[in-house]
Amino acid sequence: MKTTNDLLEVLNEIEDKTTLNDYLANIEKYKDLNYIDYFETVMNSHNIKKNELVNASGLSRTYCYQLINGTRKPGRDNALTLCIAAHFTLAEAIRYLELLELGTLYPKNIRDSIIIYAINRELTVQETNDLLYSKNEKTLGE
Repeated sequence: MKTTNDLLEVLNEIEDKTTLNDYLANIEKYKDLNYIDYFETVMNSHNIKKNELVNASGLSRTYCYQLINGTRKPGRDNALTLCIAAHFTLAEAIRYLELLELGTLYPKNIRDSIIIYAINRELTVQETNDLLYSKNEKTLGE
């Protein structure tokens, strides 16, 4: 999955209407994805199985499956927990938060900066929580 900057670069290189139409057709398929479909699409692109996600998240099995399947809508911390457990990139995690209408990650916010660092370094949920705790910030799921 390409980042916004990657897509802007592609757009900048488009020189004719045929190429533009091809580009628009390609992004059209992601336009109407809801947060449930988006999460599953990205999770699959990272070759993460649902049982692996459950184990990596540290959430209870039943609750995690409810979040994944859309029976329950995750709050911001649980959404971030799922993103970290599924090895989302920063752009993918931000898009997931946006689809959930949970805001974004703000680099000027200390806690969000730590979470951004954790996502970029592919830390586990436990490693992320340890880092948050060491900086006297609220851990995910607290």
